Amino acid sequence: MKRTTKLLRFSAPGVDAMQEQKPSVRVSQRAVNELKDSWIFNKYSLVMNTK
Repeated sequence: MKRTTKLLRFSAPGVDAMQEQKPSVRVSQRAVNELKDSWIFNKYSLVMNTK
């Protein structure tokens, strides 16, 4: 399972700068791509951190 999924990491606007969020969730590459284009990421200026 760890080979096909990655830990979810994204940055959200903070008081001074973007702050990385690290929820304990694993998502597939397809889910990452869909999240990047989702309304919530656009509305709240969230940025997906991928490696």
